[in-house]
Amino acid sequence: MASQIPRKTLEGRNRSLVRPWGHSGWRSEVMLRSSESRELWIVAQGHGGHRMMYVRLLAEAALERGLRPVLVISPAAHVSAEFSLHLSDLQSRMCTLTLEDFSVDSVQAAIPAEMHTRTVFPEGDYWLKSLALRRRRWPGGAQILVMRPHGQSSRRAVRVVQSASKAALRTVGRMRPDLSVTSLRSFTSRPRLWTVPDPVRFDGTQARAEELVSAWNRAAVEAPTYWVGVLGALNSRKNLRLVAEALASISDIKVGLVVAGNCEEGEQVMSEWLAPAVEARVSVIRRAGLLEEDELDSMVRALDCLVLAHSNEGPSGMLGKAKAIGTRVVVAGAKSLKRDARNLNDGTRWVRLSAPALADAIKRTLDSPPPPPRHSTAGEFASVLID
Repeated sequence: MASQIPRKTLEGRNRSLVRPWGHSGWRSEVMLRSSESRELWIVAQGHGGHRMMYVRLLAEAALERGLRPVLVISPAAHVSAEFSLHLSDLQSRMCTLTLEDFSVDSVQAAIPAEMHTRTVFPEGDYWLKSLALRRRRWPGGAQILVMRPHGQSSRRAVRVVQSASKAALRTVGRMRPDLSVTSLRSFTSRPRLWTVPDPVRFDGTQARAEELVSAWNRAAVEAPTYWVGVLGALNSRKNLRLVAEALASISDIKVGLVVAGNCEEGEQVMSEWLAPAVEARVSVIRRAGLLEEDELDSMVRALDCLVLAHSNEGPSGMLGKAKAIGTRVVVAGAKSLKRDARNLNDGTRWVRLSAPALADAIKRTLDSPPPPPRHSTAGEFASVLID
């Protein structure tokens, strides 16, 4: 006979939830509860990249509005380093339900039938088709955030079909009375109907930034004149080897490289990507693993130039952080970054993905004054999805 997870009694309300191992969803047992309880359900099956940061912004905004956040996540997300990093200090003020079978029906089964509480799907790309085409209405209404409204294929024909399909599903979803469908847009874009800006929030301090620069200079064989960096979630789509090759080719100024964040492919692959810079005796600082928000933000402040050489399309949270504090940025590759550079109109350079183009853009950018800082968009992000 399958064992059961111990019953969890939710703090602040008289309701408990039980999930037998191997069961497709939660069954709820509603006992004495207040009809005035107000909650916001947040469904987030993934935990990589910015996903848990988005969840935190929503949970904080819910608490500010007197709502209790109820987070529905996968077992893997619950035990992830990202969950601990972004949400551990909020656990006493919210409820977390782990759900092994992430389907629309199993998620809805977790919500008591008599409750009409709003549900937010911050990773709405995963849910858009199922929610838009289902017959049953979502109790209390659902807000779907489409993080990548455009196709991601490297083949243009496939990308066009993907984009058209997503656009059609968004339209169908908006025709339903129980759904709100919002697309994530770059913070550089003008406000448009049914869009929300990528949230930008900055927590780093000048004192912490100065400590980091001092530590980097001490670690270098010879302290460089400038520190260039690639930060955040790192993978092959960030083109670290191209960045390393670009810095290896710069000989007229001393430039060091800071690479910080968790690498999806592992540190052995990271070493291979950084080899051109190391072999050219470029000072390389590698900070592996997840970064606390204040450390990441302080690194953005400490850098002389942030490099975003992306193969994938979509808003960049790191670009937002750099612009929030006024750090120089070089962008390359993705057409979405090209649009961002055009919209910013502050001297941010976009180039194609090649080492010579990156090297030239980095040198020109370092020779230019830093841009003025911009305002945060974190409040607008949460307001659109909750209010």
